[in-house]
Amino acid sequence: MDDKHYNATYLEDTEKLLIGLKKASYGFLQNLEAGPILELGCGTGSDALQLAQFLGDQYHMTGVDHDPSLLAHGREAAIQAGIQNLDFMEGSAENLPFEENHFQGIRAERLIQHLPNPAQVFKEIHRTLKEDGKVVLVETDWSGLTVYNSDLKTERKFVDFLTHKQVNFGLASREIGLLLHNQGFRNIQWVVKPFVIHQLEAANKYIMFDKMLMSATNEGFLTEDERSRYLELCQQLDNKDLFACSMSMVTYQADK
Repeated sequence: MDDKHYNATYLEDTEKLLIGLKKASYGFLQNLEAGPILELGCGTGSDALQLAQFLGDQYHMTGVDHDPSLLAHGREAAIQAGIQNLDFMEGSAENLPFEENHFQGIRAERLIQHLPNPAQVFKEIHRTLKEDGKVVLVETDWSGLTVYNSDLKTERKFVDFLTHKQVNFGLASREIGLLLHNQGFRNIQWVVKPFVIHQLEAANKYIMFDKMLMSATNEGFLTEDERSRYLELCQQLDNKDLFACSMSMVTYQADK
């Protein structure tokens, strides 16, 4: 399914939540030989811009995305920031418009989960990376979402919807290691970073909690009664400063 609920504003909001994780993932590319770096599925270009600044002028950043409206944000931001070692290109992750062995490093964040054909994208990543180049992938563990209340039955239905219906490849964070291995990548490592949100309003903002519950209801995973009771329980906990929602992000790095 993977209906597009996100836009530039949503991506900017989640960036604030994930800033520490993002910076840590940039560091995995820091010691590569100078050369071209790809931010695949770059969205608004924020990570590409920050990577260009973080790595320095000896590296040239390229941001690729399929959405021209998001790319327009990136181009404008790069102009405003005066970044010279960065360009943006519209393209498909399944058919990258680059020669073999082109990039020193490739990074993608929350991209693999949206792909209907992830194996093909891993082939393209491997094809366009130079020998000894590095890939860094950051993904959401949708199947690990936990909302701390007593209604486990509704939560499990909701998580099942997110993992197997709402997101094209909801188990991406748990299968990337095997996909990397099967494609021939070496030195595969990963880090799991949990996040806890303590306000219902923040959950609605950062993970679109209320919208996703409505989508689960519309798709028949929840009844309207289950949805309303679940939201009411969350609101009651929130009113008492007892609401908590946790999920993890998984960062993989591997060498070609």
